[in-house]
Amino acid sequence: MHIGVITQLLWPRYGPLWRRLIAGIGSEIRVAAVEAVRDRLSDPRLEGVAGLAFRLAAAEAIALSDCDLLLVPDLNPGADIGRGGGQDPWIASFPDVLAKVVGGLSPMVAVPAGRPDTIEKVVLETLIRLGRDPLQARRIWHRHRAVGHPDRADSLGWPVSSPGAVVVGLIGQPWLLSEAMAGALVAEGERLVSQHHFDPVGLRGEGRRVEAELVATDLEVMGAARLFGRRGAVSKIRMLVDREVGSDAWLARRVEGLVRKPVVLTHLQDLDDPVALLLEGAR
Repeated sequence: MHIGVITQLLWPRYGPLWRRLIAGIGSEIRVAAVEAVRDRLSDPRLEGVAGLAFRLAAAEAIALSDCDLLLVPDLNPGADIGRGGGQDPWIASFPDVLAKVVGGLSPMVAVPAGRPDTIEKVVLETLIRLGRDPLQARRIWHRHRAVGHPDRADSLGWPVSSPGAVVVGLIGQPWLLSEAMAGALVAEGERLVSQHHFDPVGLRGEGRRVEAELVATDLEVMGAARLFGRRGAVSKIRMLVDREVGSDAWLARRVEGLVRKPVVLTHLQDLDDPVALLLEGAR
């Protein structure tokens, strides 16, 4: 069985575990080539997809249409919040909206883009759907359950400082941020500390101290803003937003109202080849 995967949306958070699990059942993972994803961006089915990162993810799905199954990340499992990203169906219910808006795709299996408390139940149900009996599924899960945590600190520890540099905190929806993106956004004389350098669970905890009724990915952004706002070494905050995504604009206003430091908005569409940056950051 060939199983295609969406790497564009938080793949580093859920990919390592599912790579092991899929190999454990003797199936093959397929990742769409960068050129194939770029080619599919002209597909008319993508006209109804708002947001560049989501359009790239949908293009990946189209490029993998010959797979037996498609593994699709659920960015905010169980989200039922009518504010911010919770009002954006692509953020709140990506697998369902992808299947509805973009036709002709392989059968999908939604998996959490992370390690929630329900991950064991999701894994066992998925492995059984992929043809393993319950005993085999449990054996495979126990063999690989320690795998899959992002390679980052468990706390909100602060990276080593750089004397003489202007420290800038970079924030934004987590699927927009990566080392490639941070490298493109840092200016001469700056030291950029990015939200993606920190444990997302810790950032959500920070965010809940400000505003609890937000989806998890919005909480990460608010948590990073609060963290950078409290750090004396940080001179300003740079926030990356997608001009096409209304909830990004809403979140930017919330950040500006939260911190007393300058908040500089950078629109994804104003960067040189943002498609290349997003594709590189997801691999």
